[in-house]
Amino acid sequence: MLLSYNAICELIERGVVVGAKFEDVNAGSLDIHLGTDILVEQDTDNGFPEIDYRARQRMHMSRYVMDPLSGYALAPREAILASSAETFNLPNNICAEYKLKSSMARIFLEHLNAGWCFVGSTGIPLLDGSTVPIASLVGKQFWVYSLDDCGEVVPGFVSRVWETKQVTSTVVVTLDSGDTFECTPEHRIMLRHGGYCEAQHLLRGTALMPFYRKTGQHDHEFVYCPSTVLKGKWKNPKGRWHKTHTLVDAALNGPLPEGYCVHHDNHNKADNSPGNLLRMTAQEHVALHNAERNRSPEQRRIASETMRETNKALWQDPEYAARRAIAAAKAAASTNNKRWGTPIPDEYKNHKVVSVQHRRRRTPVPVYDMTVEEHHNFAIAAGVFVHNCDAGWNGSKLTLELCNLARFHHIRIRPGDAIGQMVFFQHEPVPEDRSYAARGRYNGDTTVSAIKE
Repeated sequence: MLLSYNAICELIERGVVVGAKFEDVNAGSLDIHLGTDILVEQDTDNGFPEIDYRARQRMHMSRYVMDPLSGYALAPREAILASSAETFNLPNNICAEYKLKSSMARIFLEHLNAGWCFVGSTGIPLLDGSTVPIASLVGKQFWVYSLDDCGEVVPGFVSRVWETKQVTSTVVVTLDSGDTFECTPEHRIMLRHGGYCEAQHLLRGTALMPFYRKTGQHDHEFVYCPSTVLKGKWKNPKGRWHKTHTLVDAALNGPLPEGYCVHHDNHNKADNSPGNLLRMTAQEHVALHNAERNRSPEQRRIASETMRETNKALWQDPEYAARRAIAAAKAAASTNNKRWGTPIPDEYKNHKVVSVQHRRRRTPVPVYDMTVEEHHNFAIAAGVFVHNCDAGWNGSKLTLELCNLARFHHIRIRPGDAIGQMVFFQHEPVPEDRSYAARGRYNGDTTVSAIKE
């Protein structure tokens, strides 16, 4: 849930954001200001030395304290690290996203890390059975496929989709299935064991959390539930197939009572959005479909007699009876397999990374992200699950990665400038050991910081 004015004011009162003023609170965001400290890249005596990210090597940088009046002038194409004046203490049920002010972008100042995002053509599978490019979903609310803490597929409500920024640098990840997806380098992708890794750091052979759908019995959609190791415990690591409509209904309404079934109200069995699913007794379900097929009592009587005579004739045929006996045995075996666990073919065990290629464009392209309530992950058409936000980072100022994209102009910045805006989202608490407070490298930073080992 996106927090608005009153809720943001409450965050300030609670000390979640230290140093913020109530007059900086907007309808759905909080103005963020520049602090005094900056880190500036320094020239070296040995040409252009290489930085190895895996070794967590730092650049040659010098720290400066900006004068309140003169500030600092970014030269064309120069990049610096700055920090926010505000300090953040986000609990494990609040996440936040920083956005550069549009007025800063209009003078070609760019924030290099303004969110985890996908290119506009990225397909998003929806519970209504369609797959839609993320760019066409801006401003809409809908349901997607999400993964809970037990490795089960559940409905995820998307409360917001927006264009986060325009970028020239992305990564293209290719999977062993032949599928690809393109996103910003820092976007986190769910691994097969339930953790996350930034797209840029994925290695060849890395197994990702799989997402599969298929049409099965009676034209119902089935979805593959990985049921992997999450919360530190293995739960049926082979996974299993489930009917999507029963999973969605159970996730929102609890276990289905005995003798009840789930009906697709619009008769489209591929549309498993919650508004299209109705609970009813098996008798009600049969009566509903009979009434739709046979408009009058006489029509129903004739249809019943015809079916009875047809079945009688069929069962007098020895070949038909033998086929039905074999089919019944297979159905019983299938029921038992579903009950006790069915091995999943190799093609459904996981997606593995084949390559990660960095892509540079001459012309910036818009990228998009969305907010998925509760579990904060969603499936994409490439067949993997991805994350959107982090919660729990605390005791820290926000480090800002600023770059002057102009070719002929310097850009002067000063301490106290309203450089950007922060938006906040509330969700169910994440486990303490999975929050950024426990896993992040940059908690407790009271000033601008470079890369850490």
